Amino acid sequence: MAFCAATTGTTDILAAVVCRDGPDLHRHLTERIGALPLLREVETAPPIRTVERAGALL
Repeated sequence: MAFCAATTGTTDILAAVVCRDGPDLHRHLTERIGALPLLREVETAPPIRTVERAGALL
């Protein structure tokens, strides 16, 4: 996980993840996030365009 924060409003937690591709994101959502017992709902919002990036390349 690249970033995680507790929030207020309609969501409780915001998590930003870095995945190699769509299938990797699907695997992360179904196998790791979906396995959390108290999780009721997940909403994803992939970026439309990356303007600036920091960190190591995958």
